Amino acid sequence: MFGWHKEDMDLYSINYLHAGHPKFWYSVDLRDNKKFESYVLKKFPDEMKDCPEFIRHKNTLIHPRNLMSQGIRMKKAVHYPGEFMISRAAAYHSGFNSGYNLAEAVNFALPSWISIGKKAGICECQNDSVKIDMTQFEQNLKLQENATVNPENSVQPSPMKHEDLGDE
Repeated sequence: MFGWHKEDMDLYSINYLHAGHPKFWYSVDLRDNKKFESYVLKKFPDEMKDCPEFIRHKNTLIHPRNLMSQGIRMKKAVHYPGEFMISRAAAYHSGFNSGYNLAEAVNFALPSWISIGKKAGICECQNDSVKIDMTQFEQNLKLQENATVNPENSVQPSPMKHEDLGDE
């Protein structure tokens, strides 16, 4: 099981299921994020005092029916081997594996995410929480865009030699 959470920095996520049993995913409709957050605050006030971003710890389980009874719109998806599952930026989601499986996931950003990333909450109580310097991120993105528009300004990779690979 993976408890309710949003991805680090509210990034998008893509999950590929290679093999094994399906995964079940539940997500809160983005329009109801505030309702979800209000419900969580009401149900878990002590946890919220300890860490305002405690929901990112991925250890909070709430049955989707409880959320739906509060007027929180939900989506459910079954994820089969050979399929991708994408979590939208700032989307609360949870789920479980119906058995053993092999999956991999990665977070990613699209240009539309930048405004979301600037507002993302960060867990301060765990020292391995992901934090992206959004000013630096935007500067790097502009440099990359400039290099794409003006290829003569881009840095060219140097050829690799066998000895660059080190000892095998």
